[in-house]
Amino acid sequence: MNKPLRILFVTKSPPYPHTIGGNQRSALIYRALAQHGSVDLVLAIRRSELPDSHIDILERDYNLKACSPLCPPGKRGLWRLIRPLHPSFVDRLAQHAGSVKASYKQDPFLSAQVEEIWRTGKYDLFVGRSLSVFKQAGGDVLHPNALDVDDMATDVYRSRLSSPQSSLLESIVARYHLVQARRSLKKAFACCDLAWLAKEEDRRETGPTRVRVLPNVPWENDGPVQPAASAGEAEDPEIPGGKERCGREGPAALNQTVLIVASFYHKPNVEGMDHFLRHCWPEIRQAVPGGRLRVGGTGIENRRAVSWGAHPGVEVLGFVKDLDKEYAACAFTIEPVYWGGGTNIKVLESLAHGRTCVVTRFGQRGYEDVLRHGDSLWVAETDQEMVEGCIRLLTDTDRREGLARQGRRLVEKHFSRQKFFDVVAESITVLTGRGGVGSGCKQSSGGTRP
Repeated sequence: MNKPLRILFVTKSPPYPHTIGGNQRSALIYRALAQHGSVDLVLAIRRSELPDSHIDILERDYNLKACSPLCPPGKRGLWRLIRPLHPSFVDRLAQHAGSVKASYKQDPFLSAQVEEIWRTGKYDLFVGRSLSVFKQAGGDVLHPNALDVDDMATDVYRSRLSSPQSSLLESIVARYHLVQARRSLKKAFACCDLAWLAKEEDRRETGPTRVRVLPNVPWENDGPVQPAASAGEAEDPEIPGGKERCGREGPAALNQTVLIVASFYHKPNVEGMDHFLRHCWPEIRQAVPGGRLRVGGTGIENRRAVSWGAHPGVEVLGFVKDLDKEYAACAFTIEPVYWGGGTNIKVLESLAHGRTCVVTRFGQRGYEDVLRHGDSLWVAETDQEMVEGCIRLLTDTDRREGLARQGRRLVEKHFSRQKFFDVVAESITVLTGRGGVGSGCKQSSGGTRP
């Protein structure tokens, strides 16, 4: 059997906790890599940004070797001359008005630390998550290497231009950055040996670099996601949509609860939620007076919780400890997102839990070939179609449950954890000429569970 590989993994998104989509992808990559050897972790963030309890888990289960924050945008180039006047403001200004190329320049401190760890650890493979982290960590000079890009910069800027929430100034800035990103990306990709992309269409930005599509998959805590109970048969009577609200002997159609779960640290999710509540929910509520919307997720600011909760029928939950219970209690979910990068994992998560989803055309991106309108999802091109979809699924039980059944079947077939692991395994074989699980890999709850 092959000697187990030694792999160095550098990312800005910690593989723990698993409450954010970016963290989940990091954890999946880590676990896939750990099937082939021992994986050491470097986080491109400040150690103080994480609670001590998280650091303990990352050191114990993910072999955390170091935390090294990236250089703030305001410390690059001439911005550093005015940064002392107002560091946070200058950082934001440099982020939006500065050169995109600066994001792909080597960070002296991070790259020096990574190079030292690489040299002393005698690693067989370097893996970097996000192109900016890969370049700033000096991954382009460490070979063989693999790069994971689930949020393509050009994708973010291009979608920002077409977003209904974009102001004139935001559109101008996005166009400026898009031009710069197009010039920078292919040159940056040329430095990696193999790249993983979240969706097929991102290939157009990579040039001749070897590419494998590594799609997002729904997160599984302790094995395959279990389907939720029938929409009219939720087990918890305290949750709207549960048995008491539906009536223990009443039809499932009485479930009029809609759910959204998202990370509201992510600006596109915040703007999408604002837009949905202003332009869609009032008409939905008028057509279905008993309709309820439950908003769950991390990063909801207090002022937004108050604003969103002021809408009739809306309840802001904040962080949800038991997602299975929430999915079981809802009729379907929504994903009102109009711009950003990568793909929307929550769409897959909803279908894996047996709940269809009303999504924008943007929210469907990356899944179009498998998850189609009227087959597994309701895909809305306009606000009116979003309204129509929500009303239709709130009042037509057979339709929504048919979409949900087909959606779950397709997710199980096309977006499984095993398929994710298989792409990583094939990539490792290409890069190192070695495949299969090596003996002597460190066994840990974080790194080796399939």
